[in-house]
Amino acid sequence: KASKEVQVKMYYAPWCGHSKNAHPEMKKLISKHHGKTMDGVNVKASIVDSEKDKEETKKQGINGFPTFKAHVMEDGKEVTNYVLELPERTLSALENAVKEAVNKIKSM
Repeated sequence: KASKEVQVKMYYAPWCGHSKNAHPEMKKLISKHHGKTMDGVNVKASIVDSEKDKEETKKQGINGFPTFKAHVMEDGKEVTNYVLELPERTLSALENAVKEAVNKIKSM
């Protein structure tokens, strides 16, 4: 059976007000869900600091901050990734986005 994983990443800029506002909500998501499973899918959540991790940020084509992306993994390989369209940058909106990503990979 393939191991399935959803990695939710917040691409963050320390100088950006919106990033700073969203940061505590993303921290809540990380403390609540990182390293846990949802419906048999592993969930990882992390914050990518665009200043410290310029390469990764550029590779992902991030232009605005904060940008939230879901990276859908199967057996350690990225199957797809997409930008999360969040109605608001809150823990509940993030949790809903994680659930959607989990459902996506389950149906693949």
